Amino acid sequence: MEKKYSLLFEGLIDERRTIDEVKMNLKELFGISQENINLMFRSGEKTLIKHGLSYAAAIDGKTSFEKSGALCRIVESFEGKEVQSLDVSFHSLSTEKFPAPGSFPLAQQNFYYQRAMKFLWTVILLMMLSLILILIFCLKSLPFNISDMPTEGVTVLGTFSILFFLLCLYSAWLLWQPVLTFSEQGIEQKLTRFFRSDFVAWHSIQGMSVAEQSYKGKLQRTVKLIISSDQGKNREWIFAIDALDGGEDAIAILRKMVPEKKSQDFFRRLELLKPLQIETVCYRDIEVTREGIFRKGEKIIWDRITSLTTESLVIAGYGSVAVRYTGGVNELIIKSSSKKEYLDCIRLILSMARNATVDPGIIGMLEYPPAAAKKDNYAIFLLVAGIPLALGGLVILLFYPPTVGSTWLYPLLLIPLALVPFVWTLKLLSARFQGGTAGSSRKIIAATFFNLGTVLSVAILFSLSPSSFLWLMADTAALT
Repeated sequence: MEKKYSLLFEGLIDERRTIDEVKMNLKELFGISQENINLMFRSGEKTLIKHGLSYAAAIDGKTSFEKSGALCRIVESFEGKEVQSLDVSFHSLSTEKFPAPGSFPLAQQNFYYQRAMKFLWTVILLMMLSLILILIFCLKSLPFNISDMPTEGVTVLGTFSILFFLLCLYSAWLLWQPVLTFSEQGIEQKLTRFFRSDFVAWHSIQGMSVAEQSYKGKLQRTVKLIISSDQGKNREWIFAIDALDGGEDAIAILRKMVPEKKSQDFFRRLELLKPLQIETVCYRDIEVTREGIFRKGEKIIWDRITSLTTESLVIAGYGSVAVRYTGGVNELIIKSSSKKEYLDCIRLILSMARNATVDPGIIGMLEYPPAAAKKDNYAIFLLVAGIPLALGGLVILLFYPPTVGSTWLYPLLLIPLALVPFVWTLKLLSARFQGGTAGSSRKIIAATFFNLGTVLSVAILFSLSPSSFLWLMADTAALT
């Protein structure tokens, strides 16, 4: 059965139009009543403009509707009580023909990593070397000879080593598979979820940004896709286009199928977020004015700015922003801070650099409260501090059991008491990239449980077997 699509309006308009002009156009072009128009622009309101459309009809309808200056997006058809529904009749307008499912201009294409063989063997050798180094380090750090280890302990250690080696082989095999597959339905990415591929339809990709950076004289481009679901949650895909064999073809297809996000595309969201009433911001050694950006005697006018991107993946706090421009040094890195001046600096740059390609992650960063960003940093600190603690606890649980037969039993305590809170913390931290609303206090609690889980596991061992504690103290005294 053919999929059906809907047009969803969420209160956004073309920044070149006024809201009164858009309302008048909606009334005159589509005959929408004034009462319904007022409901459409009520804060937080979602309006189903048209539903039950084919993909091609949804594209034509979106183009027709946006002639009014109101912006909508295509979603898979759904019935939701949280939205009001209109049945707008579109005028027959001459629109540009867009590719739709079933009419993709090219046959299915697979894109692989460049120099796959060299990269493959490099990864295999590095992983095997890291395994050997880890084993040597662990054995050298033990307070007794390996020959003194119980048979069960050797079995557990050997099992983990074999599993790690098989994981290395599987990772190497993945590198031989297509990284990206373009088809008439959408894009499939093989490496994002490791054990299964990730697929997104063309209509769910809301936009993209392409960041260009020169590294050792070679231009490197990173593509970020922002993907929306029917539930209003967003997530991101990030990949280096120049690492692909045939990357030029891949980026040409993406630019044809997906619009690049400019600063003006987010201008309405910035206005709704917080009206910007300042004209000058001084942050560290940077001064941002209506004329441009001033730094160490250099003036960067707004027309020279080509892109704004986050410098790296940000899972806590705020990330640094890279401003790339033509002429001069070509790149300005604005270091992150949780201060108000930093956020105002980025927002003023976004409002003025209208022709620059914008990383959607920057907009999500600006929508994130400063208090929550600070708490996220605390959660990250606890998470990092808990990793060596967990490794130390694992060594104690492995090599100081009360009996030979329980060698394998006590390390299993770390799974519910430490590993589960660790995964829970990572899930909560990543929720900000998927439209989630996880509270920052929950992240700190989860990271604290991760640390306490290791301590509790060791405490259970010592409470059930005081001799294990005495054994550990004796070995520690012998080493010192």
